[in-house]
Amino acid sequence: MPVQKRCSAWNRSPAMGKDSSYLGNDLGLAQYRTMDAKMIAARVTESYASLFLRPNGDDGSRNTLIAMVGAFEVRLVGVPSVNAPAGLSLWVELYCRDLPLGVDSCKCNNLDEAIEAATLLAIQAGELNNEAARG
Repeated sequence: MPVQKRCSAWNRSPAMGKDSSYLGNDLGLAQYRTMDAKMIAARVTESYASLFLRPNGDDGSRNTLIAMVGAFEVRLVGVPSVNAPAGLSLWVELYCRDLPLGVDSCKCNNLDEAIEAATLLAIQAGELNNEAARG
């Protein structure tokens, strides 16, 4: 089943599937210089498991870090769902710590979509971080 394009990262990511070594070592996993698909999948799965251990925010949402790229964070966010009161809607968010605000986000129906969204948003974070470094 193809992933529905829910965020702008899907529309402008030719780097998908390419080596993302420019993401550097700010990823929270300093021993890695690249963020490949297996690493993203592991981080999203880890983040999903820890999401339910996090306290609820004021709005009832929970979030956990997937990756950090310079001043940008890729986060997994669980938002209370109106349609399923016992459940959470799953989102992957690109967040800028310097501003502090969300830059982009993708709604995901399952972990496979969250992995793809996290990959695309990490690429976008790397591009934005590189642009910021160039001034």
